[in-house]
Amino acid sequence: WQVDGFWSRPVRNRRGVFDNDPNPDVSLWGVYAVRPLAMLPDGHADLYYLGFENILAAYDQATGQELRHSLGTRIWGRPMPWEYNGEYVWQFGRFGRGDIEAWTAANAVRYNFDGLPLRPRFGVRFDVASGDRNPRSPNLQTFNPLFPSGAYFNLANPIGPQNIIDLHPVLDLNFGENVTATADWNFFWRESLGDGIYTLSGVPLRPGTPSRARFIGSSPSLTAVWRVSSYTTILTSYVRFITGPYVRDNPPSKNMDYVTVWIDYTF
Repeated sequence: WQVDGFWSRPVRNRRGVFDNDPNPDVSLWGVYAVRPLAMLPDGHADLYYLGFENILAAYDQATGQELRHSLGTRIWGRPMPWEYNGEYVWQFGRFGRGDIEAWTAANAVRYNFDGLPLRPRFGVRFDVASGDRNPRSPNLQTFNPLFPSGAYFNLANPIGPQNIIDLHPVLDLNFGENVTATADWNFFWRESLGDGIYTLSGVPLRPGTPSRARFIGSSPSLTAVWRVSSYTTILTSYVRFITGPYVRDNPPSKNMDYVTVWIDYTF
């Protein structure tokens, strides 16, 4: 077993120079444990508890003080040519005058075709995160991903992993040893029709009403990475977000195109 405990506050990004300070309204603490899991091929198991408090939390339902506890497990391994990852979280606590009860289930599997040209790797990810059932009730069922990765779905991240059903096929190709290309396509639905959608940071983006549509939209992307040398890497990515009926019912609803080029130099 390896067990880590921590307590933290995120830092406020203030406008001046060297004046960032801990955010007094938000706290995160927890215990995280990892160990091998012999019953599965190349198996590993993570078990964790995370505590989170936000004095000024905002959801589609309302704003208020949030105290949320998360109990989670992650089962993962890479018994090549297969790769698998499953993560399951239950959340409970208090939001304003109501109770929190939320959950998520994230599953991913990939297969590496090392014997084929370009050594393709094909995978599918399927995630579900709960949404609020009734905005008129003080109880809250919206899942909070806490502090998700900045590249959660793709590099544009038009929406966040709250109140979401996500189906995500992905294909990786290798052009020699230094160039890789990835093509993927995300499809998004609302898990609950009583809740809206959110940004990656958790800010409400579109309300749950009046639309009764479930399909949010889809987001294809193409990404290429060139490792020029041991010091320099160039990444370029194109992402498109195609609006579905739910977004069209809650305008603005234009499709979005995003292009980026990154040059990293490590020294």
